[in-house]
Amino acid sequence: MQGRLGHWFEALVAALLAHSQRLELLARNVPLRRQGRTLGELDMVLFDHGSGRCLHWELALKFFLGHDGQWPGPNPRDTLQSKAEHLFQHQLPRSLDVSAAEPPIAPIDHRQALTRGRLFYPAPPCPSPAQAAHGHQSGFWCRAGHWNSPARPIPRAFWAIPELLSDNFTSPVAPAELQDYVQRKQSVVMIRTDNNAPGFLVPDSWPFNELRSPA
Repeated sequence: MQGRLGHWFEALVAALLAHSQRLELLARNVPLRRQGRTLGELDMVLFDHGSGRCLHWELALKFFLGHDGQWPGPNPRDTLQSKAEHLFQHQLPRSLDVSAAEPPIAPIDHRQALTRGRLFYPAPPCPSPAQAAHGHQSGFWCRAGHWNSPARPIPRAFWAIPELLSDNFTSPVAPAELQDYVQRKQSVVMIRTDNNAPGFLVPDSWPFNELRSPA
């Protein structure tokens, strides 16, 4: 489902670019192949009519939870650090040589990461990561065993925009029922409280001992 959210984000950006007078979307998901072997792909290639430059954008829609100095995702194998390293060390440099692009594209003049998402803080809150933008979207997270208030579950399709979910779409669920579901399924659930604050309920065993010690 995380992949589906990523596709939704990419489609949203493409729709916005269709109305831009300055930025022209030339191609999406451009494959790079050499001698029949796939090397990767470029999320978006654009032309900036204002500067005359050809741009390469890599897109990411992610959610991370602050935990013991690290920022794992709902799936703790996916962390802010690993995503940032992959984005800046592998994905963006792919366009340094576009001779393997199919179909061919113009040389890239500038590379940029377009990242969106939300950071979820424990109580008491931890410091923000160095990669966080000022004024970034935030929420909270809590272990299911400590949760004691009714809340509305947020379907994964609305994780990026929980504030837009109508109150008529989901009903408040009792805390005992929420606790039972999260603990029994060992599944992370996004919720919205009465004051519209988005948060994640996680199993008491999360992050499932899958995190490495901070370097």
